[in-house]
Amino acid sequence: MAETLRFAPAIDGWLRVTTRDVTVGAVTIPAGARCLLLIGAANRDPAAFQDPDRFDPHRPDVGNHLSFGHGPHFCIGAGLARLEAGIAISRLAQTIPGLRLSPEQHRSYKPNVAFRAHRRLLATIDIPASSDEPVARGGATAEVRAG
Repeated sequence: MAETLRFAPAIDGWLRVTTRDVTVGAVTIPAGARCLLLIGAANRDPAAFQDPDRFDPHRPDVGNHLSFGHGPHFCIGAGLARLEAGIAISRLAQTIPGLRLSPEQHRSYKPNVAFRAHRRLLATIDIPASSDEPVARGGATAEVRAG
């Protein structure tokens, strides 16, 4: 789950206001400036992650993402969010074995400056043929639209 948070965070950026002049590289950002911190870009930084554009849940630095923030801005609900997501995914997998993303699924998000919300999510359920049937049935496809 940590690699999913790094690779495709639900929140791509945060707005912040500088409290003092800050120099980043060769650029000085004055106090009181509004800044958009792009978490998605930080999570794909090649200086922090080897081969950052590849999804790899077994990468050694999988937990170093900034999707829940860092330091005093670390999300107080991160533990609860991880627990809820883990339970939801486990229950979904137990309840609907054979559920997977459809090959036709392509990422497309609703316009939103705060959260990533899928326009649609195509899923396929592989239904195994019973031992009584000589020919295996194909999978059923369902489309779920975000409200």
